[in-house]
Amino acid sequence: MDVNLRVVCPYLIVAILIIGFMNNSFAQTQQISDPENSPLMYDVTITLMDISDIDYENGGYSLSFWIKLYSEDIDFTLVPPPEIDFVNGKIDEIVHEYTDKNSYSAKVYGTFFTNMNFRNYPLMHLSLPIIIEPVQQPVDEIKFVSGKVSSNIDENLTVSGLLFKQVKIDTLDYTYFDGDVFSRYIVTFEFETPILTSFLVGIFPILVLAGLVVFLFGLDPRNHDLKAEMVVGVLIAAVFFHVIDVGESLPPLTYLTLEDKVITILYGMLGVIMVEIISQRKWNPEDDLQKAEKIDKKFRMIFVVVSTAIAIIVFLLRI
Repeated sequence: MDVNLRVVCPYLIVAILIIGFMNNSFAQTQQISDPENSPLMYDVTITLMDISDIDYENGGYSLSFWIKLYSEDIDFTLVPPPEIDFVNGKIDEIVHEYTDKNSYSAKVYGTFFTNMNFRNYPLMHLSLPIIIEPVQQPVDEIKFVSGKVSSNIDENLTVSGLLFKQVKIDTLDYTYFDGDVFSRYIVTFEFETPILTSFLVGIFPILVLAGLVVFLFGLDPRNHDLKAEMVVGVLIAAVFFHVIDVGESLPPLTYLTLEDKVITILYGMLGVIMVEIISQRKWNPEDDLQKAEKIDKKFRMIFVVVSTAIAIIVFLLRI
């Protein structure tokens, strides 16, 4: 049978082009769906429901929250959700797990930990993070991203002694010491203490004691016994307040809190008064009024200089 090549050749060329195009499209589809080249994306949303047992000494806080994973590319009724590692927490219980076609949700109870910043104590700003990442599935397999519905707190959430400020969300690729890289989702719930209440409880009593110290300069400079008794009384009150409010509430710190700094200035003021009492007894044993007033005037200047110098040291050097 004779074949007309002029008629057949165009059809062969078109068939070859169609097959080549289909192979190329199939290869691209395989490449897109290949998890090695395109990790599975999970939208994450966390809704904070409750905060309890904030442990300032150990940096711990107990939370309950809803976590939701969403993905348009995954049928959760066929493929189970990835196992989640709560990096900075110890999970007590996961309940009310629910799965539909494109989402997975559960309620989580656990205790989480962070390095709390107490520099402005008692005027505190608390950042309480929840850090999650997939278990043994690196970033080229699974990636956590911020959900279409942003993480937030429940509208009925109230925390005794704290005011809600804002929510911060970060997503990053975290590299471990062995070179493995995992996708991390970090949601940080930020709170702060009421300024007026914190000031009245933590700072105002120290200012009252400082006022009593300044009042001592208004007394007769020869009245050594009364001055000494008042200095001892203020010192005992300051030490007792400092130990109870800071020493028993906070962990040992490598820096001074705001309350530490204010009370350090008070200790310096008391030190100056003590030195003046000793100087009056040593250099004016006869209790001469003019001589006593002259010594008292010098120590007033020393009082201002020492108090200012201590304030500059503790506030500007950030110790």
